[in-house]
Amino acid sequence: MTLATTTAPTACAQDAGANQPLHFHPRGPAPSAMAAEGQGWSVQAVQDLLDLPFMELLWRAQAAHRAHWPEGDVELATLLSVKTGGCPENCGYCPQSAAFDTGVKGQKLMEAEEVVRAAQAAKDAGATRFCMGAAWRSPKDRDIEKMSELISAVKGLGLQTCATLGMLQPHQAQALKQAGLTSLAVDLSAANAAFTGAVDTAILYAEQARKAGISINVVQEPNDGYWTHLWQKKSWCAAYWFGTPTPDDILTQAYSAGASWNDSAWNNDKFNKILAEARSELDAGKRAGMYRELQLPVRDEGGVVIPLFANDVFATSAKVRHGRLADNYECDGRMFFDRWWFG
Repeated sequence: MTLATTTAPTACAQDAGANQPLHFHPRGPAPSAMAAEGQGWSVQAVQDLLDLPFMELLWRAQAAHRAHWPEGDVELATLLSVKTGGCPENCGYCPQSAAFDTGVKGQKLMEAEEVVRAAQAAKDAGATRFCMGAAWRSPKDRDIEKMSELISAVKGLGLQTCATLGMLQPHQAQALKQAGLTSLAVDLSAANAAFTGAVDTAILYAEQARKAGISINVVQEPNDGYWTHLWQKKSWCAAYWFGTPTPDDILTQAYSAGASWNDSAWNNDKFNKILAEARSELDAGKRAGMYRELQLPVRDEGGVVIPLFANDVFATSAKVRHGRLADNYECDGRMFFDRWWFG
């Protein structure tokens, strides 16, 4: 056991574990050294925050809370499971999943009268926000119609409404917004197996989205089996795509209809047609224009969010020898362990 503290240990702390090492951490930078509110965070500021001892973080969290809520006010919210059990999604931790026998009994979508009674009771108890959760992986349009009725009824009580409903189509999300939904929480699954720093990236992305009124729940997944059991099986998850030598390579692997690695399930008839035509186009300038045209709908309509591009840095000893380098992937086509030698 390791005890991290910003002050000298008391006699009690020493006696509680005489054989346990005590690690002392220097006090972190003053709050003024951190990013000011409304300004961007530098990499060093983020690192300084991550390096702070736990008790220092608690103190700063309390200071931030008091600065914005001097009276100690908190938002009171009530969560109601309006459709329980039987979810086909296997998240590995949720008792609502049909994959496990957890004792949770399945329940159909609640009637509006029941939900309104629960919402009124929540309001009488002081809640200002009423959240509704439904054990769906991807609700049908008829489910969204019923949910819209529930949302409108709860909204009529003067409560903010939020929901977690699984994977939605754009027109379904629009219908819920028109019904008066205040916020919609979506899960973003991430593990550092996807790429180094994927979990921290997801948390930072969720924080930026929150400022725009978008609620993202970051789910930290296990590294083991991430690419086998989670990637392309979760509704939204972190992934890493390597650089490719030609546009056709990445567009075919990641976005063409039916491709096994098409992790956003992108399927656009016009896109597929132009992609096939671009492969047979001999004019380099015209082909480049076609590849540019292909990337625009992926950017504007596709299901991929690209928050960053990574730079590869690869250094070798002066003793390393190799022949002509392959240009298809980094590190000599990822075959440096076969093709390189010391000389």
